Amino acid sequence: NGYWHGLYDTLRGPEHELTSNITSPESIRDDSVTAFTSDGFTLGNYGDVNIANTDFIAGCFDGGDATVTNNDGTIESQVRSNGNFSVVKWTGSSGTTGHGLLNPPSLIISKATDASTEWFIYHASLGSDSRLGFNSSGEVTPTGAWSKTDPTDKVFSYDGDGQTDTQIAYCWAETPGASSFGRYPGTGKRNTVETGFRPSFVMIKSIEQGNWYMFDNARGASKALYANLSEAEAETGAIQFEANGFQLLFALPGVNESNVTYIYAAFANPEDAAFAQRRLRMEARQEERQQNETRLR
Repeated sequence: NGYWHGLYDTLRGPEHELTSNITSPESIRDDSVTAFTSDGFTLGNYGDVNIANTDFIAGCFDGGDATVTNNDGTIESQVRSNGNFSVVKWTGSSGTTGHGLLNPPSLIISKATDASTEWFIYHASLGSDSRLGFNSSGEVTPTGAWSKTDPTDKVFSYDGDGQTDTQIAYCWAETPGASSFGRYPGTGKRNTVETGFRPSFVMIKSIEQGNWYMFDNARGASKALYANLSEAEAETGAIQFEANGFQLLFALPGVNESNVTYIYAAFANPEDAAFAQRRLRMEARQEERQQNETRLR
């Protein structure tokens, strides 16, 4: 329905809401997400998350088991990470910030929590000199927000232009079998995008003017919500999820117009993603053991 999209995380704590379709700082929403549990979350009766006879959708990411202090960058950060997804919080102007991932992030969604500012989105396919805004349907714009420096496996660069607000960032590293981030050309006709797994959630944005389309398998893959708008879902009939990606069935403005480039973020079913995460951790531990054995020789 026509409610705002609330973003909550364990670093900021329950009832601390940011909203993707506006630029406002975080708000304390009593009786919203009241607690994070080992297998989900609990809700109060705040209208934007829990109202009678209304369906809601939630997208949840495992941020690991503990919050740690990260000093990999020039700016100290607080991080929760499972290796391929992390939540990062820091205060400062310009420098580098540790993200806690095992690989460089392919997607960063960031926002000042204590000031009315734009959302800043880094997408690897666009490069570190460009950004998109979550709260906007606007086109890709040049930016110095990432210091025109690609993220590494330890840090991402940030230029706050002298501002010292507290920031939150949601970071994802592409993980085979769990997540995929890329771009594709619109064709105006049937168009297949391969991700390497069956998606459970896909977000699409034109690099030109266009809304942030969100599709998921819980509501039915062809029903769209828009991250930058508070509108109710719309049945598009334009997309279907497949074993190795997603297929766009016809021309749809904002998703598959001819001669327009789109970026996407796709995520696997939780069971598939959990398997990919376990495999990633096993490979990382194996690599660490091999490095330690090499040192002992």
